[in-house]
Amino acid sequence: MFVEEHERAGARAEGLREKLFGLHREFLTALAGEATCAGNTALAETRARAVVKQAEDRLSAEGQLAQSPQPSAVLDVLVNLHMMVRSGDSAGTLSFQHQQFQEWYASFEVEALMRATFAGDADSGRRFREDVLNMPAWEEAILFACDRTSRADAIGVKVVAAAIVETMEIDALLASEMIYRSAGAVWDEIGKSIVSFVDKWHAPGMVDRAVHFMIGSGRSEFASEVWRLISDADTQVHLPALRAGRRFRPSVLGPNAEVRIAALPEEVRKHVLFSRAERYGWDRTRHQTCSR
Repeated sequence: MFVEEHERAGARAEGLREKLFGLHREFLTALAGEATCAGNTALAETRARAVVKQAEDRLSAEGQLAQSPQPSAVLDVLVNLHMMVRSGDSAGTLSFQHQQFQEWYASFEVEALMRATFAGDADSGRRFREDVLNMPAWEEAILFACDRTSRADAIGVKVVAAAIVETMEIDALLASEMIYRSAGAVWDEIGKSIVSFVDKWHAPGMVDRAVHFMIGSGRSEFASEVWRLISDADTQVHLPALRAGRRFRPSVLGPNAEVRIAALPEEVRKHVLFSRAERYGWDRTRHQTCSR
């Protein structure tokens, strides 16, 4: 929403339409994708001009651009309208106002690859697997793409569902983050197969990578096993379980979590509450701490 408002703001929107023919997102997506591929937040201006020229050639071939402006002119417009920032050093580099802007625009390239892969394009599928899913720098762009695409339409739901299944074979923990960020309709598509996969993957009673997946996904379908681990009296079990995943997501505990936490033995309850407060914030935990 912030980016959309930024693009629509008065003189900026008029300038983007008049000087870049409303195709600014195509250029920004190409620049963001290039920077992300390089694992960087800045591009040398010489490389940025080449990226813009490639985008212009593609747009011309698609019939969207009849007369291409000079790449340097495109970059000047983006800088002058505060879409990008030009550094003052001798090397001459360009970057986005904030890294998340870069990740947001890069997510459109991810979405395009996801949709093309779903449609059966083999080259897009290879690029999606090897150049995107296999590169940590793309993670936030992938999550942005899942968030947006899964809420676009019914086809978007299927596109994201297929992308998650593909990701399970490459990086299951990334797949769990994709599940968490996607619309609930995506889980309706793949939930049964994912639960079956995790059941085979997980060693009951062990805090293994499958537990990290469960907690990362935030899905209440895994509540029974997560409860079994975090309520275990052995600190060598419940503490690693509470620390599993990049962030403990209370939704994985299912309904009535507060009641079940209150019923835990005091020492275990203390660790559960502290872990939630430390990793999820005190506001969500305050009423439980007070009742304790």
